[in-house]
Amino acid sequence: MLALLRHVYAAGGAAGVLYALTVAVTAITSVAAPTPRRRKDARTTLRLLLPRGATRRRVTPSR
Repeated sequence: MLALLRHVYAAGGAAGVLYALTVAVTAITSVAAPTPRRRKDARTTLRLLLPRGATRRRVTPSR
């Protein structure tokens, strides 16, 4: 985890680390929030934070 934070910091500085932590906390909240309303709000926030298509699973064609 520390190596990942170092990589994010090297790539984007303190703002990159803050962005990554915000996305991580929001993702955890979207799964673990106590009420459906809070989970929905967290998922909406994730959609706003992440680029379009980033939350979709990518299927790689088999050869």
